Amino acid sequence: MADLRWLDPAIDQNGRKPNWCYMGEPKLVNMNRAHLARYTSLRYWLSQWSHLSRADGPACAARVAVPALIIENTADDACPPSHAARIRAGFKKVTPAFHQIEGANHYYLRQKEKAAEAVALIKAWLAKEDYV
Repeated sequence: MADLRWLDPAIDQNGRKPNWCYMGEPKLVNMNRAHLARYTSLRYWLSQWSHLSRADGPACAARVAVPALIIENTADDACPPSHAARIRAGFKKVTPAFHQIEGANHYYLRQKEKAAEAVALIKAWLAKEDYV
């Protein structure tokens, strides 16, 4: 969690609180023996989380040819706004539906009403696209 965005919410700005990420205080998360990447090899961690990763959301989005939905939480403490923007810009074959949930954090922690809003958006979108 050594990303400056978690310390300074003015970088890639949204409504997240400063010195916080979805796993807690970044310094504690980085030092805790039970958190992210503690039990993996360096090679495995780099293959998934670094710029060396072959995971490429925008490139994958470019191949999507069916209706798609993007939901951005405006206080997300794991995926800053640039993530949703890059995925959204990656679509070439379809234009994804896009919704923002104001004030929602990454896992809707202590935000039952925001989680319910996300579920309602997804259900409505599925019905509109005739998936249910």
